[in-house]
Amino acid sequence: MRYTLLSFALVLSLLTFSCTKGEDDHNTETPTEQEQNQGQEQGDDQGEGQGEEPGTDPGTDPGTDPGTDPGTDPGTDPGTDPGTDPGTDPGTDPGTDPGTDPGTDPGTDPGTDPGTDPGTDPGTDPGTDPGTDPGTDPDPVSITTLSANNIGFSQATLRGSLNIGNNSFSEAQVSFRYSSVNSNPEKIKTSVAATLNQDGSFQADLQNLIVGRQYWYMACAKLDGEEYFGEVVSFTTIKPTCNITLGESGVSATGDILLHAYLEFPNGGTFRYAMFYYSSTLTGADDLIANGESEYVGELEADGHSITASLWNLPENTDYHYVIKVTLSEGWTECVSDVGTFDTRCLTRPIGSVVSKGASALKSRSAELLGELSTDDYQYNGRDCGFIVSESASNVSAHTASRYPASGDFGLLGEFKASVDNLRPGTTYYYIPYVHRNGEYAYGDIKSFRTTERLYSLATKDVSSVTESSVSLSGKLMVDRSEGFNISETGIIWRQGDCSLSSLKSGGTKNVALRDMEGSFTANLSGLQKGTRYSYVAYAVMDGETIYAKVRHFTTLDFSKLLITGEAADISYFTATINGWISDDVDVRYAYLSISRTMPSSGDASDFPFDFGGSIVSIDLSKCQHGKYFTARLFGLIPGQTYYYAVEGREGFGEINSFVAEADDALAEEVDMGVSSGVKWSRVNLGAKQPTQTVNYCWGETWTKDFFFYTSYHWFGGFGFGITKYCTDPQKGYNGFTDGKTTLDAQDDPVQQVLGNGWRLPTHKDWEELRDTDKFEWSPATVNGVNGWTVYSKVNWNWLFFPKEGGMAGAGGQTGHIYWCNLLSPNDPQEAACTILTEQYGLISDHNHFAYANRFDPGSIRPVRD
Repeated sequence: MRYTLLSFALVLSLLTFSCTKGEDDHNTETPTEQEQNQGQEQGDDQGEGQGEEPGTDPGTDPGTDPGTDPGTDPGTDPGTDPGTDPGTDPGTDPGTDPGTDPGTDPGTDPGTDPGTDPGTDPGTDPGTDPGTDPGTDPDPVSITTLSANNIGFSQATLRGSLNIGNNSFSEAQVSFRYSSVNSNPEKIKTSVAATLNQDGSFQADLQNLIVGRQYWYMACAKLDGEEYFGEVVSFTTIKPTCNITLGESGVSATGDILLHAYLEFPNGGTFRYAMFYYSSTLTGADDLIANGESEYVGELEADGHSITASLWNLPENTDYHYVIKVTLSEGWTECVSDVGTFDTRCLTRPIGSVVSKGASALKSRSAELLGELSTDDYQYNGRDCGFIVSESASNVSAHTASRYPASGDFGLLGEFKASVDNLRPGTTYYYIPYVHRNGEYAYGDIKSFRTTERLYSLATKDVSSVTESSVSLSGKLMVDRSEGFNISETGIIWRQGDCSLSSLKSGGTKNVALRDMEGSFTANLSGLQKGTRYSYVAYAVMDGETIYAKVRHFTTLDFSKLLITGEAADISYFTATINGWISDDVDVRYAYLSISRTMPSSGDASDFPFDFGGSIVSIDLSKCQHGKYFTARLFGLIPGQTYYYAVEGREGFGEINSFVAEADDALAEEVDMGVSSGVKWSRVNLGAKQPTQTVNYCWGETWTKDFFFYTSYHWFGGFGFGITKYCTDPQKGYNGFTDGKTTLDAQDDPVQQVLGNGWRLPTHKDWEELRDTDKFEWSPATVNGVNGWTVYSKVNWNWLFFPKEGGMAGAGGQTGHIYWCNLLSPNDPQEAACTILTEQYGLISDHNHFAYANRFDPGSIRPVRD
């Protein structure tokens, strides 16, 4: 069965190679003499008596040949003769006088001029003259070799395109021929089949190629047995490379020489092994590789880039040259370093003891490091020293990181310091002090410090002035002026629908808005659709980089509705604000905001399952004004929990909306302070996003709130000091209640309820470990404009920051910030144990090493984990 390939018009590149079959297959000649004689005989026969013959009569087919043979005699015969007398004497005299003078009047006699007579050759001419007939003449077949893609170390994808014009073929095959040694098309023999697509493109994947080798290839096609070829094109497989940075040579604890190098693989090569070649007599790389002593390294260190070789039993006081040859897995490719040097003088002449004294003056982009040298050599002035600093501990260990020389005049011996800048905010850095003299190095132990977070805050604020067609959207950008930010633009991006940040960035409408003195900016929108949900986000351009806040949503009003469930705003880990609309036609006495952790299976708010838990199931809206927006504040949320809510009234329900209480991994970022118990401390307070944030709780409550007083305390009954749990004194218990409990139960420990996973409230012992002045150093500090205390570990130099803004209490004659412990006061059950940070003394306590505060006072919680 024959089939016809689709005609497709391809845009030919510069690589197009057209291939046209020979004239034996495509007849482009003019009618032969035989054809002319045959036409004349047919005309004579018709003139002798055959007045009608549909198959050969030009009178019945005037439209066949005149339209298909205009290139021969279109101006004289087809336009004048077939149209004058096609039905009277088509065979002999369709023009003027074909029967009397056919040989002398070719322009008027179709019987004597078959090449110009449409009536004498209708059956043979249209099918045998495609070369002169634009209506049936096929386009030339072309095949194009396109550039290869997906080129890797040992693979590539070859591409081509085929254009058959308006031809039809019963069989079509496409392929590629390629070679790694020949560019001559006649010598490129290896073939791989390809897949032909409907648009004429085709491709084939090559595997197991040679790394870093040039290949030549051409596209091929076979149409009904005839072959066509595109031009020859080439590609080269990727050759892996390795950049080698030589590190400083050093001395191990046993006196061995340590050689270090740092490797980078720009195009993704894979490390196989490395050889260190060294010699005290050879200096050139080729000589070292060919004749030097060697040391094999079979794997990279933990950072995936560093290598270290240990050399031992070397003679003292000798200079060496060395080179590193790295072999990569892809094609066993080899990379060679520059020649480095080291000496063995340091094996017999130690410099002294180098000690890190810690980091100070920590900011978001800088820090100050302090070191110390102890030696008996009083001729050394200690000026050639400093610190090696990196985000990678292994780079510091390999001595391949950035060096910061010490500055200032330190005298002959003692301390030295260096200022480190151009750091990244909120990042942990590792460092070691070093001293260098006469070609020798001595190093201290590896320590670490962490820069503060970048000092800015961008927020998408709540909507205001919402109507059926307009709204005001705002944001707020707060920056620390000392950081020197260049703020070039602020504004709001908004779009109809429930959109993600990427959708807003790609298709949202941008409204530029200027900041005021307090950092706020507002965009007023109009022409919106009523009762429609929109998304928006605040953005700012700082130092040429665009940053975005959190995406928020709002819904324009529709005054035809009685109840409108609004959006959730000011969402935190434990709190949120809900807004909505109540019409004038609603009986506000029976208006509620219903909240649930479960979506009704029917999707109807009338089936709301009231399983919120605690004391909050619905909020009375009877005090809201008619025709106004209302707001309701929620407390006691669970971080990461989804909540569903709707406005409810006697007249019906509003739509169901939802929100998710915030959750952040920063809640559980642990810090090892090197305490003997092995307890880990949280980087931030419970409920906080960053170390400077304060979130307050009452003792024994698992949620936060805005109002702290005994009348709102969960474990006080009524409006007096009637304790309902954790009570050891019947005089303080509700109706004489006591239970003898002095330690918080797990269900009342907010850390265990919020974080779980082994986190808990700290105990007295946990705080006492941080008070050990031999292991920890407490200092007053200001981070991001927040006052507090920083504690440094002298064991491993990790650190914690305790903000002291917010909850305050009096203890020991001092006023400070409360940090709760898990114990009840042994003297008064209305009080609980805590640690208090004061301006003058830092951690304070009474003679039993505790401070106490009222259980309903606001205090922070710093989680710990065993």
